[in-house]
Amino acid sequence: KAISIQSGGGWVDYVSAMSVAYGITGGPAINGMCDAFKNIANGTVAGIPYVLFIFIAVVAVVVFIMKCTVFGHEIYFLGSNADLPIVGGSILSHDHFQGGHYTFAMAKAEIEKHVTIPGYEDVEAGIVKWPLSVLRIRSKDEKRLIDLATHVLAGWRGYTDEAAFIFAETDGEPHNTITPIARKVGDTFELDLTLRNNITTEEHPLGVYHPHACYHHIKKENIGLIEVMGLAVLPARLKEELELLEEYILSGRDIASNEKIEKHAAWVAEFLPKYEKLDKDNIQEVLRREVGNVFVHVLEDAGVYKCTPEGRDAFMRFINTL
Repeated sequence: KAISIQSGGGWVDYVSAMSVAYGITGGPAINGMCDAFKNIANGTVAGIPYVLFIFIAVVAVVVFIMKCTVFGHEIYFLGSNADLPIVGGSILSHDHFQGGHYTFAMAKAEIEKHVTIPGYEDVEAGIVKWPLSVLRIRSKDEKRLIDLATHVLAGWRGYTDEAAFIFAETDGEPHNTITPIARKVGDTFELDLTLRNNITTEEHPLGVYHPHACYHHIKKENIGLIEVMGLAVLPARLKEELELLEEYILSGRDIASNEKIEKHAAWVAEFLPKYEKLDKDNIQEVLRREVGNVFVHVLEDAGVYKCTPEGRDAFMRFINTL
């Protein structure tokens, strides 16, 4: 369902397809191919490799399906990690795009406040009801959408609002960028522009708009495209840690006595009083719910404008500059 396209590496990794192919064939080496088959990879026409023509044909077919058929409109989203450290998600030295057939929670979130951007009155725009700071723009004309998105990105990259602790740059280091997500809903193109900022302080050395230290026992890593859209990408260590927490909570043992899970002790002590009864039938669901609550706070930390009256006023100050 998900395809990871890494343009800088010059390859396309179809993870799911590769896994299926390996499962069916067992991954044996292929030998004894005829010359005609080898020519597909090595042959040329007027010095131009066959594979280039194949690539162009495949792209043309995919573009037609995605743009001109109902099926194509319903099967994909496309997004990109931000292009600055900390807010860029994965640590990558090249552009990183992700797409797939999945409807994330953010896509279901509604616009809570519609806005009009001068010069783009024909493009629907509004602030999305979401923990991060998202401006959604919609139009049947993709060119108008691209023009407005470019305008918003340029405006945000140079925007400073000291009252909201938004700085375009400090000591020549840029801080503002956008995590974009594109999709098509019916016959309308839609772009979610998530405003990001990677400024750091002594109090928050990993980033002011990054998971704060009190949540690092669950999530310390950068918030990339997938997390922005509402799907928690959590560290593998949590599998063992949550299993240990189940055991310690149900047996009443001291969580702080185990170095693997002592970092969770304060968190557990905070949420346990909410539950009258915990047993083997509900402990997993309780832990999952509480991890989800932490992830919501993580997303709130990553939002440059908080979901408060003051935060929305500051968001509008930026929009009014566009």
